[in-house]
Amino acid sequence: MASLLTSAQREAFVRRVRVEMAKRGLTRPALAAIAGCKERTVGNLLAGQPVRDATIAGIARGLTIDLDA
Repeated sequence: MASLLTSAQREAFVRRVRVEMAKRGLTRPALAAIAGCKERTVGNLLAGQPVRDATIAGIARGLTIDLDA
């Protein structure tokens, strides 16, 4: 099944996640707790590895990042 985000959109999302993490002083474990996923999954996303769309949505919700922006 294809991802809902293009490669460029995913890269932009990861950049926004990194910025929000830095602004809020969040660690990977803290973000994982907010998003309801495993720390390893957050690490995979930040490393550019594929993660499920549901995980991306959970992280976006947890950080209040608009996926359409």
